[in-house]
Amino acid sequence: MLAAAGKAGEGYYLSSPWSAGFDNAANKKFVAEFQKEYKRMPTVYAAQAYDTAVLIGTALKAVGGDVKGKPDAFRAAL
Repeated sequence: MLAAAGKAGEGYYLSSPWSAGFDNAANKKFVAEFQKEYKRMPTVYAAQAYDTAVLIGTALKAVGGDVKGKPDAFRAAL
């Protein structure tokens, strides 16, 4: 977005809950795998979707996939 703004974007500050530049192993892995698959940098929305899928997957694993039979345990795992 800032690149498209050109000079008008100079000095612009913004905040975001995520950045492709975060220096940790999990983020580096996510960014590398996303770029390999989609041939572009991930957006904050892609990162949020990935985190949501990981969260749900972890909770499903915790209840052996039995969400209907173990709703309280599923919620606790989330």
